Amino acid sequence: MTKDDIVTVVKMINAVQDKSFEQMQVSKRTAKLIESHLQEREAILDQQREKGEAVDIGDNIESDML
Repeated sequence: MTKDDIVTVVKMINAVQDKSFEQMQVSKRTAKLIESHLQEREAILDQQREKGEAVDIGDNIESDML
């Protein structure tokens, strides 16, 4: 293996590491968004329960998925 081959392999490894890091960051942001959305839904459901309103979670979940 020549020095150029080693440099190429190192560059490839660095590129894979960079891509993995980017994907991890996106996953963390997605998880935070999902957590925030769930907290909002829980707050809405709590308010509905406090008001004595009927809560149909199935409809809420289905509409969120659209």
